[in-house]
Amino acid sequence: VFYKKIVNPIQAVINTPSGDSRSFTFANMKEAYSAGVEVDVRKNLVFFDELFGTKVFRDFQFVGNATWIKSEIKSDTTKGDLSNMPLQGQSPYTYNAGLYYQGDSLGLSASLVYNVFGPRIFAIGIPKMKIGSIYEMPFNSMDLMITKSFFKYVTLSVGVQNILNQKVRQYIDTDYDHKINTNYKNDATVSDRPAMEYKPGRYFTFGIKCKL
Repeated sequence: VFYKKIVNPIQAVINTPSGDSRSFTFANMKEAYSAGVEVDVRKNLVFFDELFGTKVFRDFQFVGNATWIKSEIKSDTTKGDLSNMPLQGQSPYTYNAGLYYQGDSLGLSASLVYNVFGPRIFAIGIPKMKIGSIYEMPFNSMDLMITKSFFKYVTLSVGVQNILNQKVRQYIDTDYDHKINTNYKNDATVSDRPAMEYKPGRYFTFGIKCKL
């Protein structure tokens, strides 16, 4: 369990736009706080071998982490009425999970890691000037890495990052309610407007390491 009080936090803020153009700057808010709970779980999976009478799972380990966070900023009048908003860049939750294999007898190791974060503010808007905040929506990522040793001198590794290749999505809070409705219907009174969407792609790695 944690609590942090922040004096004059630096936040990314949207400048007054001109037409469809948009630029960003940074501003110090008056103060902010961040409070939450973090839970870690680490468990060897050998109990599956005991349950099923096998020897398959003894080299596997699961690692999990979950964090739930409540944050809020307080601004002065020069920044507009931005109080009661979450900290820019702070997700209300993050989940991480990893499945690891270490087979020393085979010279083989592998890891499969998953991560997701909750919706967070990319840049703060100023509602009184009709500028909505830009939110970055949840992004699920998964990475795989496999390493194999040969003859005690050569190690081969292959990996894939961002296996799911999910879209990166940003939405504008057009109704200034500090949350995003992604069911876009081209009507700001019904839903918030997408600002940007793209797929970052998958990243493949291959490496060979030799001991001399």
